[in-house]
Order: sequence, then C-alpha cells, then structure tokens
Amino acid sequence: NILDANKTACEYLDYSHEELLKMRIQNVISPENAAKIPERTRILSRQGSLVYESEFKRRDGEIIPIEVSSSVCEYNNTPAVLSTWRDLRERRQVESEKKKLQSQLQQAQKMEAVGTLAGGIAHDFNNILFPIIGYTEMTMDDVPKGSQAYKNMFEVLKAAKRAAKLVEHIL
Repeated sequence: NILDANKTACEYLDYSHEELLKMRIQNVISPENAAKIPERTRILSRQGSLVYESEFKRRDGEIIPIEVSSSVCEYNNTPAVLSTWRDLRERRQVESEKKKLQSQLQQAQKMEAVGTLAGGIAHDFNNILFPIIGYTEMTMDDVPKGSQAYKNMFEVLKAAKRAAKLVEHIL
C-alpha cells in the first residue's frame, strides 16, 4: 500500500494525495514492472536498500521511465519502504541523441575511409596511366598516321584518357 506521497509524486502521477493513499504501488507502475515487485521485495529485505529502473503509469496511461532508490525504514512504527523516484525521460533522450550522434560520426568516419581509399587508388591509377598515355603518344609519332598500328595506338590512347577521366571522378 502507498502510505504517503509528496506533492511532486501526486503531480507526476496526476492523482490527488487522498487518491494515492487508497492505492497500491501496483496501480501506479507499469504491468511489466508490477510483476517484478516480489523479487525486488526479497532483495530489498536482504540488502536493506536497492536502486533499479522501473516505469510508472500516470492516470492518463502515459508510461514514464524512472530510477527508483528504495530503502527499508519504519513509518508510524510499521516496517515500510521509502522510495525516491527520478524521472529518466531527459536522460533517455540525451542517450538517444548521443547514440544518433555516434552513428553519424561512424558514418562520417566510414565515408572518410572510403575517400582516403579512393584517393589512394586514384593516385595509383594515375601512376599507371601516365606512362601508358605518354608512351602511346610517342609511339603514335613514330608510326604512319594511316597504318593499322596508328589506329590501334589511337584506341589505346582513347581508352587511357577515358580511364583518366574516371580517375578524376573518383577523386
């Protein structure tokens, strides 16, 4: 049973003080967490205090994540549990934003790595293409313009220049 509640608890849960004093804790926490009460009670009775995450359920049904710090105490000469609740919505939002930023950073790092790799490959291709283009042009100067060798060298030069354009796109 709820033995007492402060003004903030009443506001968070959207119940009056009188309404809360007629309720059990199972009425203000999510059903999933209500099922954990027996186990938490056993741990609390052994250890004397316990901190855990739970969720409470407002009058309107909204579920709010909370951190609960509970300790065994005496209330009006009766064994009781004093629980302090901390709203975790802001912390969860910050954690979610942090994960999103970490994901964006990882994506940026991947893109940077791909860019570095592409730049290295493009540099290597340029080192290969430079002598192909140079020697092809020099050889074309040495063979008759209408010959089959000239035509073949012209096709090699054309392909090498297309490859050079592709390297520019990679960069």
